[in-house]
Amino acid sequence: MKEIKKKIHYNEEFDINVNYYLTYAEIQAIADSVVKLESWAERQTNIDMLVLKYATDIPMEVLQEKGHDTLLTSGLIEEVMYSVKNIDQLYEAISYATSMNKFIGDVIKLWPKYQKQIEGVIKDGAKRKK
Repeated sequence: MKEIKKKIHYNEEFDINVNYYLTYAEIQAIADSVVKLESWAERQTNIDMLVLKYATDIPMEVLQEKGHDTLLTSGLIEEVMYSVKNIDQLYEAISYATSMNKFIGDVIKLWPKYQKQIEGVIKDGAKRKK
């Protein structure tokens, strides 16, 4: 068997190395950070910057120095997004993290923890009515 290596390609236009794939841990980290944000613009900016962080060899300081608007309007973000072959899995992860099924599952997991508190509040309310 040949040596198995991470698939990376060199982008001559921007003089950067780009990973063809994000790991599941990287996808999860991006999804976790995005679900906390309210607006589409905030979410997309966060996605773009974190994909650049994980999928390229550009130092975070340089990404911050250049800023999202410059990175977007230069075409760099689009070039990297098209290069990452499993970018669709990132959007699947975000969709799952924000889905009603996930929300209901989380509520069901937390229910036993809060059930006694809720029952106590109901009992207190019933006592006050009498």
